[in-house]
Amino acid sequence: MMKKRWICFAAIILLVTMVFAQTGALKSGEELPAPTHADVAYGPDSMNVMDLWLVPSETPTPLLVFIHGGGFRGGDKRKFSSELIKKMQSEGISVASINYRLTEEGLFAEGENMYPAPMYDGARALQFLRYNASQYNLDKTKFAATGGSAGGCMLMWLGFHPDLAQADHTDPVLRESSRLQVLAPRGGQTSVHGPTLLKWFEVNSLNLSRRKGIIQSSSERIPTAKQFALSLDASPITHLTPDDPPIYLLYNSPNDAVDEKTLWGTWVHHPMLGIKLKEAMDELGMECYLQYTGGPSVTAYESQQDFVIRKLKSLPEDTTRGKLQADVAMKWKTSGFRQANSMGGREAAISKSGKFRVFLLMGQSNMQGAADGTRKDLAEAYYDRFNQLISDLRTDLGTPDLPVFVPVYANDEDLLKIILSSMTEEDLLKAVMSYLYDKDPSELRKSIGKRLYFAKVLMAQNRAGREIPNVITLYPGKLPTGEDGVHFSSEGYIMLGKITASSVEEYHKAKE
Repeated sequence: MMKKRWICFAAIILLVTMVFAQTGALKSGEELPAPTHADVAYGPDSMNVMDLWLVPSETPTPLLVFIHGGGFRGGDKRKFSSELIKKMQSEGISVASINYRLTEEGLFAEGENMYPAPMYDGARALQFLRYNASQYNLDKTKFAATGGSAGGCMLMWLGFHPDLAQADHTDPVLRESSRLQVLAPRGGQTSVHGPTLLKWFEVNSLNLSRRKGIIQSSSERIPTAKQFALSLDASPITHLTPDDPPIYLLYNSPNDAVDEKTLWGTWVHHPMLGIKLKEAMDELGMECYLQYTGGPSVTAYESQQDFVIRKLKSLPEDTTRGKLQADVAMKWKTSGFRQANSMGGREAAISKSGKFRVFLLMGQSNMQGAADGTRKDLAEAYYDRFNQLISDLRTDLGTPDLPVFVPVYANDEDLLKIILSSMTEEDLLKAVMSYLYDKDPSELRKSIGKRLYFAKVLMAQNRAGREIPNVITLYPGKLPTGEDGVHFSSEGYIMLGKITASSVEEYHKAKE
C-alpha cells in the first residue's frame, strides 16, 4: 500500500500542473481594448512581455496584474475579460497582463522552463513594473494580482513566497520587491504536492482522465526526489506566513466529494483547495475570503472585484515588505518554512538606526517539519533554506554583516556521542559495513528513526556557524526542560536568554 501511494504522489506531482484549465478566458469574439503599451519586454526571454492599460492620473495609480492560466504549458496574456480592464480603469486602477515562459512536459518534468522558471518570470514582471513605476505613474506599494488556475497558483506563490528582491544585484530591476499586496485567484491550486492533495481529498489516488467513464490512476509513475521536493516548494501554502497579504479565493464548483473516479477537471479546481488554505489562514488570524458554489456567502464584499478595488484603495503607504525608510522602525517577519520563527509571535520590531543590531534564530526543532511526511524533505534541505533565511533577513534590513546567533542543542562531537549512545552494537556494525561497502543503510535508518532528521538539522546548524559569515552557534548545554522532557521550561529559556545576552555582549566588545 505504501509503495502504491508513493507512486501516485509522483503522478500528481508530474501531472497536476499539466491539467490546469484556462479560467477566465477571453470569450469568443471578444476584443480587448487597445493597451496603452503593448508587448513591453520585462526580461531577456521572448516570452517575457506584458501589455499595460494605464489610467491617466495626476498621482500614481494602484495596479492589477493579470496572470493567465493554461497549466504552465499554454495560455496568453490577451485571454481575459475586457470588462475587467474597463471596471478597474473606471476605478482609477491601471492593469497589466503578462506572458511568461511555458513548459513542454509539465512544471516538474526535466526540461526547458521547468519550475521555478515561470514563477521567477512572474516575480521579475512585478519587479520590472516597480522599477519603472515613475515612468508608468504606478504606486509601487499597491499591487494586486488576479488570474485563473495556473495563474492563480502563481499569484498565490508570489503572494506568500519570501521577497525575491536582491539589494546588491547588478541588475537594478532585481533589487525591487516581488511582493503583492492583494490576491484574487480563480480556481487556483493552493498545493501541487501529491501527498498533501491525497490527504486533503482523503483518497489513495486521483483520476487523471479527462473523459467520463475512463480511469487513469495517478498511481502509475515513480517520482524522483527532486520532483518531490520541487512540488512541495511550488505549493503556495508551503510559504504561508502571518504577514502575507489578504486574499479572496473564488471557485466555480461545489464542494462535492472526490474519489478515485472523479475526473481531473473537477478535483484540479476543487474548492477543497481553497477550504484548506482558508483553514490555515484562519488559524493564523489572517484575512481570507472564500467563495464557491453552494458555500457560505462572503458578506464583507460584493464580489472578488469589489475586494480588489476596495483593498487597493485602502492600503496604507509603503506596504511593500523588504523596503526600509530612514529612521522608521519596521516589522520584519521571517519567511521560508511555516515553522521558521517561534520567537515573538513570528514578529520582531527592528529599528533601522542604532549599532546594537543582532537577531536570534530559534525554533530549530519545529523547522524539521511536522509529522505529515515532510520532515525528511525539510531536514534534507535545511542548510540551504537556513542560509537563504539569513540572507533574506540581511537583505530586508540592508545589513549584509548583521550577526545572527543560533542556539544549538549540541556541537558535532556531542551529537556524535548522543547518536552512538542510542545505537546497539548491531546498529554500529551495520553502519560500519554500510560505509565500507557503500551500501544504503536502510536498516540503520529504521533503528535511528526520527533521530536521523534531528541529527541532520543540528549538523546543518553547526555547519552554518562554520561556513556563513557572522553566524554564531551557541551551545548552552543541558538546560531545565518542561514536563515533556524535551522543550525547555521557563527557567530553561531564561537561562538560554542570559547565555545569549552574554554572547552578544562579548561579540560586540570583540568588534570594538
